[in-house]
Amino acid sequence: MTLAQQTQQLLEILGNGFPTHRLQLIWEYKDAILQWINSKEFSEKYANHPFPPLLNPATINWEQTDPQVAWDFNLPLPPFYQMLYLCPHGTGHGAMLTFLRTSGGGEFSISYNEGPKTAIGHYISHYTHLIQNRGKFNVLAFECYGLEKFGSAQDREKYFALVGERVPALMQVRDPLDSLKNGALNWEALLENLKDLQRDFNLTFDYHYFNKILHIRNKKYQLPTDFSYLKKQAAIWDSLVRALNPVDLVYMDMQELSKERAFNTLQKLSLHFGFNAPQEKDRKVYEAKHFSGNLFFLWSNAPLVLWINHKDLESRYSKKNPNNILATSESLIIDRQNSYKIFFMFPEKLEGFVDIMDYFKGEIGSQVGAYMQEVEFEALRKDLPLWEATQEYVNEFLEYLSVESKKAQSERITTEQVLEALAENKDAAKNLESVLEPELKHIKANRPDIVKSWKHYQEFVKICKKV
Repeated sequence: MTLAQQTQQLLEILGNGFPTHRLQLIWEYKDAILQWINSKEFSEKYANHPFPPLLNPATINWEQTDPQVAWDFNLPLPPFYQMLYLCPHGTGHGAMLTFLRTSGGGEFSISYNEGPKTAIGHYISHYTHLIQNRGKFNVLAFECYGLEKFGSAQDREKYFALVGERVPALMQVRDPLDSLKNGALNWEALLENLKDLQRDFNLTFDYHYFNKILHIRNKKYQLPTDFSYLKKQAAIWDSLVRALNPVDLVYMDMQELSKERAFNTLQKLSLHFGFNAPQEKDRKVYEAKHFSGNLFFLWSNAPLVLWINHKDLESRYSKKNPNNILATSESLIIDRQNSYKIFFMFPEKLEGFVDIMDYFKGEIGSQVGAYMQEVEFEALRKDLPLWEATQEYVNEFLEYLSVESKKAQSERITTEQVLEALAENKDAAKNLESVLEPELKHIKANRPDIVKSWKHYQEFVKICKKV
């Protein structure tokens, strides 16, 4: 083969995605590339692949390969994952991730995109995670499809095409009408208040400070006239199925994650996918209500941390003796060197920590985990004056959280109100229908029982028939 013929063959394989900045590297490897693309194995596996690898994936030393180079050479992601997790926005995947981590334990790892919001950013993030967690039960998570998350249609197509392993997949779904009510939440105020939220506090702290999150209420609900925004991360069910073409797709409805069913659901999924089954000692994690209105946002990004120290006993806050000071990061003095710590967050299995919530009062205890390192906890309990003061403070704190979260939840927009608005706006209803229906074909064909169980979606279908 002449040099001209070699060059022409390389250009044909590279096509429009030719990485000109890799020209020298490609030319250095041209003999290996040409040998590979002229092989029988390449012809059988990749002749019709939109982004065929320039080198044989079976010969790659993944740990020694730069992920950026791997992307440019069309190499599939390292084959160190056993499961795909398709989790469109608003389907309860936050709770599901907690359940998966709890069941899987230290041998389980989930890879989300932690890089730039581009196709190559997604790819490099997954690649790096798989290398760092090789040997574990690895899960690749896919939660978006909108172009603004990938940069271009071609890059998005390439990203999904480079998920090469034929492994089973779990798709999490929910009645699509139920997630629309979240659009009424005052997200601007919430995100602004979360930016500088004081997460560290001590016994002198007036916990009513957290009203800045718990008191955020819905805006007056305004029905969108254009629901195309759902195509970014929510109404992407069929798009993800087409992009990944999973070999074994399991649909799981959000109802299966209710506190009454979550434990059994994870038992069934562990048998199907091959990860560790949930353990009875962790049942509280599965029976917690993981999305409970505004309470969810207090520790959705990071736990709240109570620092406990003798120095704070004289000026500690209580309902009987309030100090009338809403402490902030500027006024709050915390001795981080000589204090015990309690972490408040969702119930979850944390290695090296014990959940001490049973030592406090309050019905909200089933929705909150209070974690301490075991050595610290035993020392704190022996210090009776400090431990009793801590119990009193935490009991009041939990009562406050319970009362305020119930108020916020009772004032949330309901799906019934959304349906009423759709019934009164024919154009909006038809627009929503045009967004949802193309994305529901696969589940309707393969799991019609799930679709039939969607009470509010079925009401929406009736509305569309009327208009």
